[in-house]
Amino acid sequence: MSPTVPSAPPQLRIVPERSGPALALVCHAWGFSPAEITLRWLRNGAIVGDTVGDTVGDTVGDTVRDTVGDTSGQSRVLPVGDGTFRTQATIQVPPGTSGDTLECVALHPTLEEPLRIAWAPGLSPRLSLLVALAVLALILGLLLFTFGLSRYLGTGYTPLPGATHAGYTPLPGDTHAGSI
Repeated sequence: MSPTVPSAPPQLRIVPERSGPALALVCHAWGFSPAEITLRWLRNGAIVGDTVGDTVGDTVGDTVRDTVGDTSGQSRVLPVGDGTFRTQATIQVPPGTSGDTLECVALHPTLEEPLRIAWAPGLSPRLSLLVALAVLALILGLLLFTFGLSRYLGTGYTPLPGATHAGYTPLPGDTHAGSI
């Protein structure tokens, strides 16, 4: 008798990948059980092709195409080994669609409503953190520079006692004392 695996809802993540001039978005679904799942891509709320089982978009021959944005086939639903499954769906985003919002939607028997994850062009959280740290370091550097410059300029210039020609003091035996 095989052990029964409890039902588990899918987890979703969108991973952008460069493929030439276009950007490919891969919607990964994992950790779900049973294996029946439907993934769909939405562009600005409208369905891009359709994903039922293992394909995304309209199948023409051995290729999968969509009129709104090139959509490629996805891998089959694969067992992970712990009783759960994984799959993915990919969509090609052509250049010049910077204002569009893309969503990956999962339909699964364990979900009361579809699971959605959105992707919009922008910086990743890690890159945003690096940019924020760089800006903070730049501001700190400018503050230290300004503080040092104000201290330097605030002390003013005071010639040495007995100095002539704005601080020039000739050494004994100097024959060029008036040449400045």
